[in-house]
Amino acid sequence: MEKYNQNGKIQERTTYWKDDIQKSIFFNNDVPVSEVDYLKNGVVKFFKKNTAETTECSIINGAFNGKYSIKNDKNQKIFEANIQNGQKFGAAILYNPNNSIAVTYNNLNNQIYGVYVKNNLEGKLYWKANYFNDIEFGLTEKYFHEGFKYMDTEHYNDQKNGEEKYYGSNGEEIIKLFFEEDILIAYQKNNEPETMVKNGTAFIQANYKNGKPALEINYKNGLLDGAFQLYADNGTKIIHADYAEGELIKRQINYLTGKPYATENFENNDYNGKTTYFYPDGKIKIEANYVNDVFHGLYREYDTNGKLILEKKYEDDVLVENK
Repeated sequence: MEKYNQNGKIQERTTYWKDDIQKSIFFNNDVPVSEVDYLKNGVVKFFKKNTAETTECSIINGAFNGKYSIKNDKNQKIFEANIQNGQKFGAAILYNPNNSIAVTYNNLNNQIYGVYVKNNLEGKLYWKANYFNDIEFGLTEKYFHEGFKYMDTEHYNDQKNGEEKYYGSNGEEIIKLFFEEDILIAYQKNNEPETMVKNGTAFIQANYKNGKPALEINYKNGLLDGAFQLYADNGTKIIHADYAEGELIKRQINYLTGKPYATENFENNDYNGKTTYFYPDGKIKIEANYVNDVFHGLYREYDTNGKLILEKKYEDDVLVENK
């Protein structure tokens, strides 16, 4: 079995004998660089591109077992998990390029089970969900980078089912949306009567109790379409996102002052292109490049004076240069 990168070059070749894995060979620019022999017990270290990123685990009876870790060439953590008979089991942690925590989750028999937490590139809480056997199940929450929750949604079998609530910067509940199998069927502003929605199509506006604008959402045929806008209780726009037939195209997140905090680009609802974070004075703080939701290209961070303080290069989410 062979895996190829986004440029069509071979990345990994794995051989089997009667469904049992025998050996994996990793390639960089079509040249083999390291391998794992599953027929030998003991600790193994291997890398997928070069030694900028090294994976370590133990092999027992032909499978990974024990602590599984990926570290860079400065001995900083990239990923860590526990493995039982080749399957993830228990807690797993993924780290951002700046060593802050990006994702934490739990596994049961190699499936996500329990709470899944995702942070932004600064390590600030962004998204929290509940999973059952790799399926989103229960309450999913989204957070603004300055600390408050702005949305929660009830899921059943990976679909929106039940209430979706939006909250303001002051903690005020703004509006409730009601879904059945991912389709918007109604909404309710404050304590007003429910408004029914036909064919999943509605342009929804809601205000704070002080009369300031709070939220604008547009649904068309059950899909987000057009601008999504969330405001602080002082009337400042804090999130602007553009959708087309359910697909997120781009998003700008602001500070509560209205100045840009982050700009993000997407394709097929995945991160694609450049993501940029800013200091409150408008200077660039972080620049990251993505292809198909993974790091690809340069990642850079700057101090408040504009000096480059961190630079890393990725290929298909694998670290290849660590300056």
